[in-house]
Amino acid sequence: MNAPPVRIAVVGMIIAALIAVLLGAAHVARRQQVIWLGYELSRAIEDLAQKQEENRRLRLEKATLTNPERIKRLAASLGMTQPGPAQIRVIRAGPAINAEPGRTGRPGERSDPTRQSSGEVDVP
Repeated sequence: MNAPPVRIAVVGMIIAALIAVLLGAAHVARRQQVIWLGYELSRAIEDLAQKQEENRRLRLEKATLTNPERIKRLAASLGMTQPGPAQIRVIRAGPAINAEPGRTGRPGERSDPTRQSSGEVDVP
């Protein structure tokens, strides 16, 4: 049972057309993905520009708010003055004072657990 040559040619053409349609659909899908990614990139670039502008604005605001002259004027308007030499006290760093007995004040360190706490704190 041999198929006529015309039938073989028609089946071959149908298969070739299906392959061409599938390749075309794949190409269109790929182009649509490229276009979508282009839009995403455009939105990301716009978002970056907005974030950079906000960062610039916030840096300027920080510089303005932390200006020593501005702080001095604001303090003066609130009645604050520079302390005199007799009002300045130097405090040396020592162990931190914790409410927990047996603590040395240093993270992860305990003093002698056999030592009873009298509630007094050693100040250097």
